[in-house]
Amino acid sequence: MKKEIKIFRLLPGIPICLFVLIMSGCDSSLFKAKEVPVITDLTADVYEVNPGDTVQVTVSVEKRDDPALQYKWTANGGQFIPPVNQPKVFWKAPQEGGDYRLTVVVSNADGDSEPHSEVIVVRSKEAPEILSIQLDAYEVDPGDTVRISVTLKDMDDPTLDFQWTADGGQFLPPANQAEVYWKAPAVGGGYEIGLVVSNNKKQSEPRSLTVTVRSYAAPYVEITAPADGDVFLQYEALEVSAVANHQNGIESVLLYVNDILQTRQNGGDSENYQLSCELNGPEGLNEIRVEAVARITEITGSDAVQVRVEGIVLGK
Repeated sequence: MKKEIKIFRLLPGIPICLFVLIMSGCDSSLFKAKEVPVITDLTADVYEVNPGDTVQVTVSVEKRDDPALQYKWTANGGQFIPPVNQPKVFWKAPQEGGDYRLTVVVSNADGDSEPHSEVIVVRSKEAPEILSIQLDAYEVDPGDTVRISVTLKDMDDPTLDFQWTADGGQFLPPANQAEVYWKAPAVGGGYEIGLVVSNNKKQSEPRSLTVTVRSYAAPYVEITAPADGDVFLQYEALEVSAVANHQNGIESVLLYVNDILQTRQNGGDSENYQLSCELNGPEGLNEIRVEAVARITEITGSDAVQVRVEGIVLGK
């Protein structure tokens, strides 16, 4: 079999050196390998963050000066902050704790790089911690307005929700704030102000304090024993039962016989009081009076009964 031998015939006027250059150029374009981007490094400035924190992520690529490079960033949570078609981007962590994978693919006209990823740990959200609650005043008049504020361990959490409560009076809107205003009711007494703070996952321990609204009414006092007209022997032990209460509480209860102080008792949580003395008044009608002093305002209230005292007859 005869081998075919191809002979290139030069066209007239074309130098041999130019022909060689043309042929070399054709061979180079035909056999040139594609050069897709190659990622050499992927780093984050921090790998464990709190919910809502921002992380800087940087990718390094061979031939980073290639103007055709494109960057595609993805994550299984959170969000990238524009612009994102960059070798250095910022990612905002979500509010949900967990492990989040940040992935980048770099491409040019020849194709895509292999994907590279880094894992960022977002700490699980803790319950808000109330450090203290502050009031402008703890003792006010009816209708006064009080400024109340709370200090938390983390005041910058954007998901905080403030749930203020009170067993009287009213909060002036807006009430879902770290600082609120409460208007005292018209009726005096002790009013509990409560607070629970929550984020979108957990709730703080409840905290409360008491604001006292002054009452200028007189204490209620009633002698329940003895009754009007009861008879006693002179120098007999006198036992007096009384009820005394006030919206601000009772400071003290006093027992008088014919306007002479016999005994004093400090106020307590109970409204029932037992007082005693020796009935050394004269024969005939004697006045038994119980007086109660209100806390804070020291306004007094009283009740009285008349009892008959009989003298002791010697020899009987």
